[in-house]
Amino acid sequence: MATNLDKFLTIEKMMQEAEEHMEVYLSALEKRYEYMNDYRREYSNLSHTLGRIVQSIKKRF
Repeated sequence: MATNLDKFLTIEKMMQEAEEHMEVYLSALEKRYEYMNDYRREYSNLSHTLGRIVQSIKKRF
């Protein structure tokens, strides 16, 4: 029969294993966040530039 201490030690070991995985996950998540910010910024810049080009073409014709 497992004692409360045994259960605690098992849970503590599980938490330590999960913490290792969380660090990898959080690192990947942070990189993804940075990538998406760059992507959104570039998309916004391109979208605005395209809008200005379209307006310029409309004014000419």
